[in-house]
Amino acid sequence: MLLAKDGENELLSPWVAHVLAAIVILTLLFVLYLRLFVLATDESYRFPLYAGLPAGLAIFWLMGWMAADVIGGRRTSSRANWLIVIFCLPIIGALIYYFARWLPAKSGTSDQPH
Repeated sequence: MLLAKDGENELLSPWVAHVLAAIVILTLLFVLYLRLFVLATDESYRFPLYAGLPAGLAIFWLMGWMAADVIGGRRTSSRANWLIVIFCLPIIGALIYYFARWLPAKSGTSDQPH
């Protein structure tokens, strides 16, 4: 683990979380685009392995990172509620936590856990 400037343990550099969130959002937008505009109602799209594997790894890595952050309890005091959101709404829940708790805490706009 790496140490942050303020001495708290970090899972990785903060820019990695931003890249993971961007990959997850772009993957979701791509799938939504395919479902709405490209595929017929009875068709399905299979990601090629070179595209699907990195996107899947990014999704699971972001979910794991956000869950580990919730368990650490530095940004929120309602750990159980956030874990339920992250695991019951797998991809969207991790993005909700990323935008609602992790990103504001990293930018310094949120001082107290919620």
